[in-house]
Amino acid sequence: MASFACDMSSQRNLNLPGRSVNVQVYVMGIILAFALATAVCFVSNNLNARLHHRDEVVSQQLALLSRSPLIFDGRPSDLPELRNRILFPAVMVSLAHVSGLNDREAFLALRWLTATGCFLLLWWFSLSVAHTDIPIAILAAAVLALFFVLSFNHPWEHPTDFPDASMIILATWAAHKRRIWVALLLTLVGAANRESAAFAGVIWVAVTAFDMATPAWRSIARGAGLALAAMAMTTALRLAWGLPGSRTTNSLFGGDNDIPRMVNVAVTHPFMSWAMMLVASLIPIGVLAAFYWRSYVAEGRRIMIAGFLIGLGSLLIGSPDEIRILIPCVTTLVCGMCLLAGDCGRTKDSEPIKSFAQSNVSTSRQAIGR
Repeated sequence: MASFACDMSSQRNLNLPGRSVNVQVYVMGIILAFALATAVCFVSNNLNARLHHRDEVVSQQLALLSRSPLIFDGRPSDLPELRNRILFPAVMVSLAHVSGLNDREAFLALRWLTATGCFLLLWWFSLSVAHTDIPIAILAAAVLALFFVLSFNHPWEHPTDFPDASMIILATWAAHKRRIWVALLLTLVGAANRESAAFAGVIWVAVTAFDMATPAWRSIARGAGLALAAMAMTTALRLAWGLPGSRTTNSLFGGDNDIPRMVNVAVTHPFMSWAMMLVASLIPIGVLAAFYWRSYVAEGRRIMIAGFLIGLGSLLIGSPDEIRILIPCVTTLVCGMCLLAGDCGRTKDSEPIKSFAQSNVSTSRQAIGR
């Protein structure tokens, strides 16, 4: 009954007539996804450093499948962290074979397709899972698009970024629906894109550990199982596709990265530094989290807390100056915000804010009428 009520309330929120609701909403989502995917891919494709390294990035995708050295700035090298990321290269090669595109064209086409799919998934999650109003769904997509643009500060394209966000959206949906086997499948497939699939376990615990009908230890065990499954798949893929003798684990706490140098650059040259862009990329979702935090469903708050924890783990494992490592964090926060703002999450505490917003709208309309 609760689910049916949520579905009915979401129909009311759409403010669209009867049987045409789904068609109009789907068309609107397709148009929005097309626009945002085109915008973010245009920026990614045409940044000077990325354009300069495009052929290297394409060759790296082929090298991942052939277990060959990776080329960086014209020199053969290796990054063991990339060796499990074979999903995009495999699809890229298949697309080139089926379509007749060359590898570079297939790379760019698949980048755009994965971006479009990511925004479509977020649109679906916002309206069909979180039951938000359409303006909130548009805002969520815009916030994620802004973060993607600022995450392009790295001079090499990482085609795992859009699929990474898609996996987090689906993992949040699976946890919201308590579908553990779906979550496990997503985790195993996601590990072939990026090792961040392990964060599905964090999301699962955040969502399900407080269920009255399920013991907390069972939810924690299942979440740990998802994380361990992702790690096991990641390790297996790196053993199968890595160079002989290379390590299979990520570098912790920055590893070989020069963290003091990164901090020094950010302090001595703060304007448009990685630190400034990192802060700018997180401000929108932070503002939205603060606005909705106290007024809506507890599950949304728990998911946002999980997002903060995921962000902390990402900064410890990855390089802080590569903003893209926070894609799982920000995507989780966006999903949590949607649940907080959604009709199914509204509580009595939310009514004052809702009434306040409605009164502001009425006042604005009266001012315009004058």
